[in-house]
Amino acid sequence: GREIGKKLADHYGIKFYDKEIVTMLAERMNMPEEEIAKLEEKVTGHFTTKSGFAAAKDSLLGKMTKSDRLYLSEYALIANLAATENCVIVGRSGNAILADNPHTLHLHIFADDDFRIPRVKEQYGLTSDAEAKKMMDKIDKERRDYFNYYTGEGWGTTDTHDFMINSATFGIDATTEIIINVADRFFASREDD
Repeated sequence: GREIGKKLADHYGIKFYDKEIVTMLAERMNMPEEEIAKLEEKVTGHFTTKSGFAAAKDSLLGKMTKSDRLYLSEYALIANLAATENCVIVGRSGNAILADNPHTLHLHIFADDDFRIPRVKEQYGLTSDAEAKKMMDKIDKERRDYFNYYTGEGWGTTDTHDFMINSATFGIDATTEIIINVADRFFASREDD
């Protein structure tokens, strides 16, 4: 999603936020970026009900973990970014955080393992497909658990997205072009709102 998100932001001449959010959160929370990155997208140290943070957050006040506080800070930051500027935000539960914002297009870009593995190997300097697959599975599980826990929604489902596309089917550039077409139509339909 990062590469396509960056291309979309460049096309529209708007800001792009992905790992930049980690830097902003580190400043806001007075924590090292490395610690934010470790906590982000991981559910840690919870003792709450199986229904997750989204259902139990009111009873957790005063008992929140660092992960809980990070999520709430990230929630406020993302909501503020969307309220004050046009931008592309990659991941970080943005689709759930901005679910009630009618001027937000919620995308889910996915790909099969055969497409992802070479990219993951290059990005992380891995040598074997098995290593890359293990890393992908771990990261996907962490992201799914985090998203489901904090939002009460299902990660990667049609319930939380306006448009989903398999970038392996079309490649990065064609996927970007398709999304631009979808985004242009989506935002044109909301100009009167």
